[in-house]
Amino acid sequence: MKSLFKLVLIITLGIMAINPVDAAEPNWDALILQSKDYLEEENYQKALNIGEQALIVAERLFGAEHINTAATLFNLAEIQRMSGYYYNSEFYYYNALRIRERILGREHPQVAACYYGLAQIMMARGEYQLAEDHAQQGLVIFEKTNGPDNIETANSYALLAEISAGRLEFQEAESFGTKGIEIVEKTAGPNSLSMGNALITLASIYIKQEKYIEASSLLQQTDLIYMKNYGKKRLDTGKHLYYQAEILRLQGDPK
Repeated sequence: MKSLFKLVLIITLGIMAINPVDAAEPNWDALILQSKDYLEEENYQKALNIGEQALIVAERLFGAEHINTAATLFNLAEIQRMSGYYYNSEFYYYNALRIRERILGREHPQVAACYYGLAQIMMARGEYQLAEDHAQQGLVIFEKTNGPDNIETANSYALLAEISAGRLEFQEAESFGTKGIEIVEKTAGPNSLSMGNALITLASIYIKQEKYIEASSLLQQTDLIYMKNYGKKRLDTGKHLYYQAEILRLQGDPK
């Protein structure tokens, strides 16, 4: 999710407030931001190439165990995960996690972001118990550091909902998904893109249970949200359109 990636990147680059950049550092910072731009454009190869350059620069300027190097490793983990290279991504996440825990402590949002990313990998590989464990670890940290009503907590509940649905534990999945929606409404508002993503998560759970009426209702709400945010261009709605088409297919609609 692009909006989620932006959110995690903001957390990650918060390290710059901890470690003010010197005259040599903007090159590293520019590489990180350029890599992120390519990732948002889904140009994964360019994002990876520049991300790897950023890692070389970070290790040369700051050292292998520096917090900025951890941010660079995290960026590479995100790129590899979104490219589908889960084992490479896992390697980078764990290295970023190790450095962040040592420097920032175990109860820090940047640590939680690593657990969140790892949970996404485990879920994609069908390792649902590991995915749940990592997602719960991230959730506990986000709730403790940022409070129960924040967007990171909402995203964690949405991830737990997807994990539970993958295990066919639909009652629990619906509970997590609904909780995420409630938090998003309090924090980002009912017409935010975060709300659109939260509604799509719950809609996907309904589709898996063949609850097409409920799913269609949620997707209609997301349609209004995306139109309010993007207008007729309807950007960033790929997931939403996919589920609409999936409902039609499963219902046997020839359209």
